[in-house]
This record gives sequence, C-alpha cells and structure tokens, in this order.
Amino acid sequence: MDAKNIGALWIFNYFFGFTELPDKEIDNLFNEAALLCNGGDGEVSGEELEWLLGFAAAKGADMDALSRLEEMSSSIDTTLLRTMEIPEKLKKALIYCAISASSADGVYHVMEGEMIRKIANNIGLSDHVVEQIEDLCEKEDGLRLRRIQLLFPKGSKDFS
Repeated sequence: MDAKNIGALWIFNYFFGFTELPDKEIDNLFNEAALLCNGGDGEVSGEELEWLLGFAAAKGADMDALSRLEEMSSSIDTTLLRTMEIPEKLKKALIYCAISASSADGVYHVMEGEMIRKIANNIGLSDHVVEQIEDLCEKEDGLRLRRIQLLFPKGSKDFS
C-alpha cells in the first residue's frame, strides 16, 4: 500500500470506522453528492469548497475527481441528486459531510440547514436524524477549537 492509500485509509477509519478503502467510483459519487447537498442554497463558498476538496483529497481522490468537484461547484444542480444512487449505509455520512462543509465558513446558515434537511428527507432520513447529526457537528467544531486553543494558546499558524 502506498502513502496516499495509507493516509486515505486512516481518514476513512478515523471518520467512519472503515477498515478497508471503499470503491473509488462510490467515493467519487459520495463527494459529488456532498457538494450538491452543500450547494443546495445556490452557492458553495470558498471555505466550503476548500473543505470538500480537502476532505476528498485526504480520502484519496485523484486530480480528475477534484477538478470535477470544482467544475460542479460553479453550477450547482441539486436535481442531479435524484439520479444518484447513494448506498444506504452512506446516507448519514453524506449528511454529516454536507453539514460539516456548510459550517466550514464559520456559520451554518438556516437556509443551508433547511436545504440539507430537505435533501436528507428525500433520501429517506428523518428530521430527527438530521438534528442528531447537526448536534454532533456542532460539538465536534467546539471540541476542535478547544483542542487548538489548549495546545497552541499563542496561535497555530505554523508548526515551527
């Protein structure tokens, strides 16, 4: 296994508990669906796109897949989600990633939440499940900030 796959497997295990890398086609579909969920409010901010591209790259996406995400971000068409076959076991993870990306600019807007909830309902997830995932994401964001402030009280702009 090369370094890229070792890193990708670490990310998949850390975030989702996977012990094997998923099929690239399924992961590319997942990344595209997460982008569409995130852009449901009509746009994907720079920070949101950076989060989605960074997460996809960390999971092992190649440059072609990343370029496709960038292209898709300039013209969001959420109707494409209707034609995507999201595996049942990935639906909650998809909503988790969409919420995380939507929060990457520091604000999880009401309109973003409404669109993500609508998409979640369309793929068979209840409002209650979305609320649980939103709560999880909010707590994780808070813990991340707390960790950074504790470990680097003078700032963490670089590693030197």
